[in-house]
Amino acid sequence: MAVQRKALARRVKPALDLTPRHLWLASLGLLEAAYRLAVRAAHCTGIRIDHALADARYAARRSEARLDGVRGRVTARISRRG
Repeated sequence: MAVQRKALARRVKPALDLTPRHLWLASLGLLEAAYRLAVRAAHCTGIRIDHALADARYAARRSEARLDGVRGRVTARISRRG
């Protein structure tokens, strides 16, 4: 004699009804994500500004060195002629 199993009734999941609490928590999550992105963007911008300042300082030092070399040559020529 075979034992027959009863057909299990399929449980239907109730649709997720949105309550104000769900909406509030979702909006808090979105605000937190936006805040983290803004902080990360500000940090990256700060790094880029630091790199740009370093590049500008390097270019200024290089141009000063070139000018010093030109000044040395000019004063040497003037002293030879003068």
